[in-house]
Amino acid sequence: MKTFVAVITIASFLFAPQFARAEEPAAQSNLTFIIGKASINDWKVSNDHTVYGLEADYNPGSWPVNAFGRISSSNASENAYVYIPGYGTYNVNYQTKITEISLGARKYFDLNNGMVRPHLSAGVSNVSVELTPSISGLSLSASDSSTGFFGDAGVRFTVDRFFAGVNFRILTGTGLSFWGASTNANYTMWGVTFGIKL
Repeated sequence: MKTFVAVITIASFLFAPQFARAEEPAAQSNLTFIIGKASINDWKVSNDHTVYGLEADYNPGSWPVNAFGRISSSNASENAYVYIPGYGTYNVNYQTKITEISLGARKYFDLNNGMVRPHLSAGVSNVSVELTPSISGLSLSASDSSTGFFGDAGVRFTVDRFFAGVNFRILTGTGLSFWGASTNANYTMWGVTFGIKL
């Protein structure tokens, strides 16, 4: 009997830690490409942007949410007639470029054994905006940057290591100034996503 108890005690020390480690959630990381259309709420001209972005998120397995990062770039070009007192009306081409870097957290909700994955994200973004109006071949550029807050919601459909989905995103809280005029880069955006589990 003593021999049996000793064997059980030794086995518990040898194998219990392995069982505990096996039950720990596995680390996960995802790389996501996004293409979308953003509408900048405060702008009247050059306000619809095509957005290209790259997202990455990571969880070692024990965190309640994934660490999330994103970098994106968008641009737009549009003509508008502008009246300049004393000079007349001119056809002005407005070109804009926006670069955005975001850091935050993302939470996934696994459905159907992880094949369907709704998600929510929130965090802080820094946006850099370059504005270039041109009249008759003459152009003048100005740039500004601001920090704001983003939130997004989406769903992705997974097959093996690959996935595709849709995403809705908002940016708020930004403030910009060009030639003494105040504006912002707040937007709403719809996009499609595709990527891979690393």
